Amino acid sequence: MTIVIAWIYVALMLSLGSESLIAGVLGFIAWGPLPLSIIWYIFVRRRPQAAKQQDAQSPP
Repeated sequence: MTIVIAWIYVALMLSLGSESLIAGVLGFIAWGPLPLSIIWYIFVRRRPQAAKQQDAQSPP
């Protein structure tokens, strides 16, 4: 969780240093929530599916 907060902070600082408001907003979206949502999907959402497949393959 600390890494997520730190990454949001870094993305916010990068967006605040942008030349325009639109570039800042798009930069924040591109560097903040978008990569975090992809990582969350890969590591959190797919984990229960993999666990279910392993349980189905193991003998009772």
